[in-house]
Amino acid sequence: MADLAKQRNIFRCGEAGATIVEYAVLLALFTLLVIGAVVLIENKVENSFDAVTNELANPPGS
Repeated sequence: MADLAKQRNIFRCGEAGATIVEYAVLLALFTLLVIGAVVLIENKVENSFDAVTNELANPPGS
């Protein structure tokens, strides 16, 4: 039984922290999330700016 515990400790030593590969995967996922959010809200933001521009160019009652 002691040998089994010793073997488990050997494998744990190599997992002290995140590796550069894990950080790269997280960065790639975060980048895709941000790009996806920008693509989803792009039209709404553009339409809002167009509406404000039209209102400023042609104010009501003028």
